[in-house]
Amino acid sequence: MAAVRNHLLSFSVLALLNAHHPGVHALTHHHFSTQKLSLESLSGGDGCYSYLEFEENAIFSSEPDVELELAGKTLSENTTDDDDFLEVGLIRHSNGSLALGSDFSINVKAREVNSFIALESSELQSIKGADNQSFELNLDLQNSSRRLDCAIGWLLYESSLTKDQLPETMTVRALANLSSPDGAVIALQSQFSDVDFKGSLTLSAQSTGTDQTQVIALDLIDSRFHIESVGHSDITGAIRISGDSDLDLNLSNATDRFKGQLLDAGVYNARSKITIQSGAQWITQGYNFVNEFHWGAGGVLDITEATDTVRIKTEGFSDADDSNGTLSNITRVEDGAVLRVAINDGDLGSDHYKLALGNVSPISETGSRVFVEIVDQRTDPSDCEINIGLIEVDNVEDSQPKFFVEAVPHYYESAWGAYKTYGAIGTDGADGYVLTGMVTDRLGPSLMAKNIIDFTAALAVSHEQNADRVFSFVSDRLSQKKSPGLWVDVQTQETELNLSHQSRRQEIKTQAFSIGYDHEVSVPWFSDSLMGLWASRNQTDADIKDASGEMNETALGFYLQGLTENYRLILQGHYGWGDNELKTPGFFGTNHEKLNARFRTDSRSYGLGLYVGFTRPDDSEKYFFEPFMSGYTYWVQADPSNSVQTIRFKTEKLHQSLVKLGLSAGYRLDETPVPINLFAQAAWAHRFGQSYDLIGFENNKSETFETEDLQESWGYLKLAAEMTVSDHLILGARATAYASEVVKPKYEMGLSAHYIF
Repeated sequence: MAAVRNHLLSFSVLALLNAHHPGVHALTHHHFSTQKLSLESLSGGDGCYSYLEFEENAIFSSEPDVELELAGKTLSENTTDDDDFLEVGLIRHSNGSLALGSDFSINVKAREVNSFIALESSELQSIKGADNQSFELNLDLQNSSRRLDCAIGWLLYESSLTKDQLPETMTVRALANLSSPDGAVIALQSQFSDVDFKGSLTLSAQSTGTDQTQVIALDLIDSRFHIESVGHSDITGAIRISGDSDLDLNLSNATDRFKGQLLDAGVYNARSKITIQSGAQWITQGYNFVNEFHWGAGGVLDITEATDTVRIKTEGFSDADDSNGTLSNITRVEDGAVLRVAINDGDLGSDHYKLALGNVSPISETGSRVFVEIVDQRTDPSDCEINIGLIEVDNVEDSQPKFFVEAVPHYYESAWGAYKTYGAIGTDGADGYVLTGMVTDRLGPSLMAKNIIDFTAALAVSHEQNADRVFSFVSDRLSQKKSPGLWVDVQTQETELNLSHQSRRQEIKTQAFSIGYDHEVSVPWFSDSLMGLWASRNQTDADIKDASGEMNETALGFYLQGLTENYRLILQGHYGWGDNELKTPGFFGTNHEKLNARFRTDSRSYGLGLYVGFTRPDDSEKYFFEPFMSGYTYWVQADPSNSVQTIRFKTEKLHQSLVKLGLSAGYRLDETPVPINLFAQAAWAHRFGQSYDLIGFENNKSETFETEDLQESWGYLKLAAEMTVSDHLILGARATAYASEVVKPKYEMGLSAHYIF
């Protein structure tokens, strides 16, 4: 870690020297636009480079979605990082104020650099805009050949800033894959600075496969940093304090969240205070260096991700040379504070507590209660009698008369299920409180599971409608004795699905295009025969509860018509392939964090249909009637979905069938300027179907659900009109109304054209 600190100090010293260097840019205004940079385009040398250097007052403005991309230098085969170490301070400003243009935001991407700072500010006097109070900086640093020691989004050096000198909304994110055991990825680092911030603060540091103590959202080095959130503050990553630093973090809104630990850097002169209340969340684990923890009413302390005791207390001495100066620590508890804890198999028979507090001091005169919400992660949740250490308190004898711990029913969701868990809590007669019993009830599938079940139903209906639409169009066309030729058809429809387990309807909207060609053929036993080929493309959008889906299908098919004196036979077959996507919220991980997931799955469908129509008057008649019956059976096979944080699903092959009994009728108007044919069809239909298995997977566990049974009967009325434009071209339009309960088309309309060669 010392090597990293040396690099940071070299940046700061170089910036101060460059402020008086003749090569420093004399610009007072810089407008950032998207561009790609190389080391050759930067100033500096001997392994230390910068892109822009400003002194005194400056103006920063940017275009929307600006991206600065820096390509460093890949190490040669015989070169090491120590031989060719690259440090980059991309933007440096010193001794003045920064005025920000509207919606100032920069995304920085860097590759093949050992140590990197996106923005360094020395002796900053203010940073804000006249009309806009927003500042955003995002850093993404990835190496393939070089060792990455340090990545910092914003470095603040020797600056004193009040809330009036800062934007109301600040966002700094840093993403990097560290490769050095002593390295760090840091969103915001403050050195020798004094900052008072009031507003919405987003700090995020992320690095995959790294010790999370190296992933720092806020790093304080001999700095005072006070944060008062007004809502929508989100700090992801640890807060590290060292030297004579002083941290005061106040999260007092339901939209505030801190996910990380409060760490010390081995120096015990620092002080820290954290306040959570009114729905704000602190998700943490491990040891936390806290002198004063204000646990207000409604403040949620979430330790569901912890694998060992969570300690919120200071331990050690205020001065390494003074063994008598023990560190102070106190937890002030207000009535209505909330503790969220997960109980797993490892806790059974364990001798440790889930949470260790220092000295507890209830705020309310009549006593303060902590409400405990339990997430049951045991393999076997049926065991109700347990004995698990819950909260350890240093001054248990002094605090117990006014400090109470009470379990409350906790409703929560995992990826696949919805649960209710409640427990019983008592004292252990020693250091604190224990969980003596708990009961977990499964309430049903989770919202995500319901959305996937609904999506599967929509997928089945979409494939059915796409197959039946072409079959119905071809049957209607041939029943009117259309001459062979080329035809095209477009259709739009909207359908409601009234599914049994959802509290509201699902809607699917389909746009479809089909094209086909048929020609007369000779078939034994039939006096007049015709064969055709067709292709279709369909796009269906699904509006599901708090989710959305999209189903796209391309299909190819054939049809064969045979006529006799008494009846008509039409045989159709098809094969289709589709790509489908579902966007749904879900609860993932051990702490059941709500995230938006995107599942994709490919599908294939195939089926056969048969139409039988009975006799009708001769062509010379102006009208015709054709009773008919038809059936179509089809299968839908969907591939397993992609995985989202170890969550995926697959469905059993679906098989459903449609049968129809109806009457078609037509009337020809010859007196009009152009011949017009009117067509109507009324029918009763039934869908034969059943429920099928849908299997949800999470890691090595699986859970089976049943898809919706869409079996039902319904009726419909179709009206259509065609106009003969010329001897070769016929144009048509149609609309259909339905009476059904489960699958309820709200409207269905189509346009068609038929060209006779």
